[in-house]
Amino acid sequence: MGKPSIPDHADGETMKAVCFTSFGKTTDTLSVKTIPKPSVDSPDEVLIKVHACALNPIDKLRMSGDLSLVNPEAYDTSVLGYDVAGEVVQVGEEVSKEYSVGDEVYVRLAGMKYGAMAEYVVCTTPEMAKKPKNISFAEAASIPLVGLTAFQALRTGGVKEGSKVFIPGGAGGVGSIAIQIAKKMLKASHVTTTASP
Repeated sequence: MGKPSIPDHADGETMKAVCFTSFGKTTDTLSVKTIPKPSVDSPDEVLIKVHACALNPIDKLRMSGDLSLVNPEAYDTSVLGYDVAGEVVQVGEEVSKEYSVGDEVYVRLAGMKYGAMAEYVVCTTPEMAKKPKNISFAEAASIPLVGLTAFQALRTGGVKEGSKVFIPGGAGGVGSIAIQIAKKMLKASHVTTTASP
């Protein structure tokens, strides 16, 4: 028996999204499709109009099917991407104290009702933060996964104020953020890194 289709929007609204319906290792697997627009179904959810999204190595693994045994796709059509930045267009009843319509936010999608490469996404408030005014939507969308990965690695490694830290791959996505978190947030006294041209 096949997987279910993405549930229809209550009012029949649709959106465009970059999707895959079968696994593959090349971009031939991807296509732009019209799919049901997500809706706020729970009081702790937020609907966001996407302004920018980012792809990470995990998205390639997901598209190729390498994660399907651990994290199977929920629907017969899957939207790629986890990291997104955009504008809040609808909030659930429990959200209205933290976020309002019009707030600019960035998100690491966890529940994966939909992926980030779409016109709209739905998430819960623990997955999102308000976008700083001094960065663009594209810059904000590049932060969630690498930022969380860097922060978790440094915390797991016991980095604290006064620590001396070595961060390999300082020119990469995770490394470049890890340097900043170690120095500015965790107050490491010395940060050493490597980078290649």
